[in-house]
Amino acid sequence: MKQIRGDLWQTRPYSPMPGMTTHAYLWTGAPDGNVLFYSTGTDDDFDDLDTLGGVAHQYLTHQDEAGALLTRIAHHFGARLHAPARERDTIGRFATPHVLFEHRHVDERGVAVIPTPGHTPGSTSFLVPGTGGETYLFVGDTVFRPDDGDWTAGYIPG
Repeated sequence: MKQIRGDLWQTRPYSPMPGMTTHAYLWTGAPDGNVLFYSTGTDDDFDDLDTLGGVAHQYLTHQDEAGALLTRIAHHFGARLHAPARERDTIGRFATPHVLFEHRHVDERGVAVIPTPGHTPGSTSFLVPGTGGETYLFVGDTVFRPDDGDWTAGYIPG
């Protein structure tokens, strides 16, 4: 894992499909344990995550981040899964969410939960207060930068 801020770590790259590369991010600044945003592609980072204190909470921005590894993360770390209520059934095929959200709010960890539907019906972004005075915005692939270099929205009609 790579430390990218004092309280923020990035997993190794994962390519779930050709042309797409993603990472998960571990935020170590939450008051009640580390938070993993998104999902790791493999368990290759589990040893590093253990060394950094494990994962108490895992937040998914949308259903495309759900997969078989959710169960392994919950089992290995005891992580509580936070997910969009509108995508409970799809995500629930892999793991049962402990916390469902559908409205904008700030939770007990200080994470601002911001619904951003469009990529999927339940797409959600998270605004996180870094411990060094920085703020982190996690959007999943709701907004991304393709090869042409222009930022774009990952809107899927319908």
